[in-house]
Amino acid sequence: MAPNPPPIPPPLGGPSAPVPTGPKVTSAAATASLVLSLVGMFCPPLFIGGVAAVLLGVVAIFDIRSSQGTKSGGALAGVGIAIGSITTIGWVGLIVAMLVIPKTVSSPAPPPPVYLPPVTTMPYAAPTSAPPAPAAPQLSRDTKTIETVVGKVTVVDVGIDGASFEDELRAQRAKAAEAKQTLVVMTSSTTCRPCLGVAASLIDPKMQAALAGVRLVRVDVHDFSDELQDLGIPHDVIPGFFLLGANLQPVDGIHGGEWDDDTASNIAPVLGGFVRGKLTERRQPWTRRRAPTARPGGTML
Repeated sequence: MAPNPPPIPPPLGGPSAPVPTGPKVTSAAATASLVLSLVGMFCPPLFIGGVAAVLLGVVAIFDIRSSQGTKSGGALAGVGIAIGSITTIGWVGLIVAMLVIPKTVSSPAPPPPVYLPPVTTMPYAAPTSAPPAPAAPQLSRDTKTIETVVGKVTVVDVGIDGASFEDELRAQRAKAAEAKQTLVVMTSSTTCRPCLGVAASLIDPKMQAALAGVRLVRVDVHDFSDELQDLGIPHDVIPGFFLLGANLQPVDGIHGGEWDDDTASNIAPVLGGFVRGKLTERRQPWTRRRAPTARPGGTML
């Protein structure tokens, strides 16, 4: 009788697990990982979705491996992990670059201001035996008396047409009295740069305060040389400023030699004290028909 064969030992690892049957279920974590990775890629404020996609992708892989073949979606989880990692690294790198790297493009800085040196007009003398020659015709010269209000100052430019010079001064004195203004006669010229400097500074607040309530009657010395001489109003140095008495003759006067550069800061204190009778300290005291005196920044005729 033949002996019985020995029993066959079971395979290593124990009994084999039964093979599952039926359709597999896609892991919800894998699907969520893919969705969040796409959201983090296309929506910058939600780039944190890339981090969540990586975490859910790892959870999905472990879930699929432990499901014993009942769940699928490993490919989805892998794609979600890959996209989520790239998105997270990209956005973090961009934020760091924006915070650390200084801006290299900036608006051009405005150019520094250009300061021009002060213009000083050298005085020149004219023969005293003959009246000064008339200035060259100016295209903008007006032949009629024009009154202009510059803030608190009334400026009157006496024209060569119309009433006589004395009648015009009397009319301006009457208007000044009616408006309770101080009448000041200014000798000037269209070719006098210091005179233009005084005119340009009238709008400055310092000049407005100094000449508030003043009727400034500007007289061109080339047009009214004889009339000024008859009234005893000096016109050898301009610009000149004069207060008139009852007979239209000057009782006090100064000229541009009382200040240096023709700026509002220099002119305003002098003229403000002069029109109010408080200019006690002067470089050149007032005298009737004084000899022509040169001054820096003035024009001597």
